[in-house]
Amino acid sequence: MIDTVYIMSAGHSGSTLLNLLLGAHSSATAVSELTHLPKNIAHNEQCSCGKAILDCPVWSQVIHRLGQRLDLDLQGDPYGLQLGFIGESRSQYSDRLGRSYQAAWKIRRIIVYFQQLTGIRLPAWTQHDFAAAQRIRTQVYEEIRAVTGESIVVDASKEYLQGVSLYQADPARTRLILLVRDGRAVFYSNLRRNQSLEESLDAWRKYYRHALPVIERRIRPEHVYRLKYEDLATGTEQQLRQICQFLALDFEPAMLEPQANPQHITSGNNMRFAGTRSIKLDTTWKTALSSEQMAYFERHAGDLNRKLGYA
Repeated sequence: MIDTVYIMSAGHSGSTLLNLLLGAHSSATAVSELTHLPKNIAHNEQCSCGKAILDCPVWSQVIHRLGQRLDLDLQGDPYGLQLGFIGESRSQYSDRLGRSYQAAWKIRRIIVYFQQLTGIRLPAWTQHDFAAAQRIRTQVYEEIRAVTGESIVVDASKEYLQGVSLYQADPARTRLILLVRDGRAVFYSNLRRNQSLEESLDAWRKYYRHALPVIERRIRPEHVYRLKYEDLATGTEQQLRQICQFLALDFEPAMLEPQANPQHITSGNNMRFAGTRSIKLDTTWKTALSSEQMAYFERHAGDLNRKLGYA
């Protein structure tokens, strides 16, 4: 029985929307980017149910149970909960998440990526912290299922190495969704944030260039669902029906109205508060990108975009 769904995608590709839609199924709990749970606790951030995370009827129980299970004071030291790399931005604990922390996690990712890409077995100690974070993540999933009574956890943390490792640990019960979006739309979205041409393209391009060969080599094709954001936005019901079939679930019309019942999502964009009453595909990039910007994209990422299915 499938009990874990992990969404892999570059940023600004629609993972919050997909998480909300899947979380509206009666058998599923959407947790958005679970990697950020320690930061959410540290800042007592607002859950999509409207309450602060420490007052949320779901997360308060999950946090309490986790603290007891792992023998951690999660309110006093939330970053004691090791779930993987956490960005330094807005951290209350810059000494814990500073340059040495980021450098260490970069090295861990390089080691894990090398092994996944090549298949060469490296000593276990070289991946100890990464593997430990994965084990703790599965324990968090277990506590979420125990508190909610729902059998499937949908994690939109997006990091493909986490997704692949979770799958390898339990391929019978884990399914992956690879979510993609036309790179030109992501490129334009980043340009609007006053990023340079290189910065606007860099993260999206690096993500899929590195992720695709690992996914193709390490995941059985029938266990990863490839989804275009554009198809989800323009044919929502059809895509949800197909995803439900992929997950061996019955489609439920309530999935089309995730705002009808409160969910408990603590990270992601503000869509988690506003709901999805109208899903509109934004194609502004088609007319807004200049010919020079389009030419830059084509030179540096045109082939990759076509590999993802965009003409």
